[in-house]
Amino acid sequence: MTLDKIKTKENKMKEDMKNWTPEIGDYVKPDLWVIGELLMETDDFKDHSFPGCQFRIRTIYTDLAVNVTVTSRGIRKFQGSWGWVRVKIEFVGDGEPSEFTGGWMKKARK
Repeated sequence: MTLDKIKTKENKMKEDMKNWTPEIGDYVKPDLWVIGELLMETDDFKDHSFPGCQFRIRTIYTDLAVNVTVTSRGIRKFQGSWGWVRVKIEFVGDGEPSEFTGGWMKKARK
């Protein structure tokens, strides 16, 4: 493979990844969770102990405040289907430190 082809492939990957910013309705599955959840709209609540969050995800008992950052350099296959990227998920702390985990994200179909 020539250097030009490699650079073209890298540029195409970068262009594809620009479309992978987390949005409401995207499916996120944190590592070690059995199933994932859809990203929901945040309530924009902030105070001196809670810095706010990008999204919320619903669990059985409550909604959790999360920030999601794409860490993958390419689109991958996960759980038998294509179209997943690796993400870093921050569970935003309310008066306590935030906790972080890795996970997978799949874009919502439009």
